[in-house]
Amino acid sequence: MIEPSASTWDSLDEQELIEAAKREPDALSALYRRHYGTIHRYVSRRVATSHDVHDIVSDVFLTMVRTLPRFRWTGTPFQAWLFCIATTQINRWVRKRKWLRFWAPFDDQLTVDADQRSESESVQRLRKALLELPCRYQNTLALFYLEDLPIKSISEILGVEQGTVKARLSRGRELLRAKLDSSEPQEHDVERRTIPSLLE
Repeated sequence: MIEPSASTWDSLDEQELIEAAKREPDALSALYRRHYGTIHRYVSRRVATSHDVHDIVSDVFLTMVRTLPRFRWTGTPFQAWLFCIATTQINRWVRKRKWLRFWAPFDDQLTVDADQRSESESVQRLRKALLELPCRYQNTLALFYLEDLPIKSISEILGVEQGTVKARLSRGRELLRAKLDSSEPQEHDVERRTIPSLLE
């Protein structure tokens, strides 16, 4: 019997690859490769240090390997399941340390400004405001604005109703606006221009 090549595994659709990964190590490797970039990006945007990012991402995929035999395909994207695991791991990481050194800069949402130093300072202020939000709002904002996931997917990842997701988005924006408004007017004006989507 001829074993499938790596390219053959990579060409399978999601459900086929998941089922194959339960039996074949090479298919499991292909599943890992398919989702590693997305999960690494999500964690690195939330966690400050590269060492912790590496540890959390490793834990996410270790959990995937351990629990994959029990995974049942329901039509929900497999990536949503991985986001759920990653979010749980990040929350555990935050609680363990009791300090919030996470949420990396929103690099792909920044508006380039002529004054790079002012831009950097505004990002730092925005990050500080975000760090002060409760995790439930940070998680919801991250999945919606940074990962561009729909409300339905976020509700599945966080295990809450879609109405709850919408409420957290609304409340999270309010809390963020309030924190930015508590700074000097010239400061939060820059921040609003930097990432307007979070304040609309």
